[in-house]
Amino acid sequence: MIMTMTACDNYKLKPTINNLKVNVEGEGIIKVGDKEVNSTEKFSCEKGTFATFSVKADENWKFHSWQGKNGDDIVEVEEINKIFMNDDKELIAVFIPDHLLGSQQANLQVISLRIEGEKNPLNEPVSH
Repeated sequence: MIMTMTACDNYKLKPTINNLKVNVEGEGIIKVGDKEVNSTEKFSCEKGTFATFSVKADENWKFHSWQGKNGDDIVEVEEINKIFMNDDKELIAVFIPDHLLGSQQANLQVISLRIEGEKNPLNEPVSH
């Protein structure tokens, strides 16, 4: 028995799609393509591609960090943020008010001193 196989020119595989969920905390905008996000939004991205977006803080606010399940997957190149879409991703863009930035850093320094120093700020010995 002889079998003949022919190719079908019209047959195309549909790309695998991953979801990118972006949440915004604080006052700022994430721009994914042409769409601005200022709360929560889901995007469909083709698997194996990079999703690119930019960050813009509102007046008197600063972009602080990426958090969420995939916050560490962000790559920043010349103010453009990218994430490789090899799976569904969830990100949180965190914006903080300008006036909290200085006090937050000061608080982190005090915490660091309490951990690293031999005495706490009340001059009481720290148990190890």
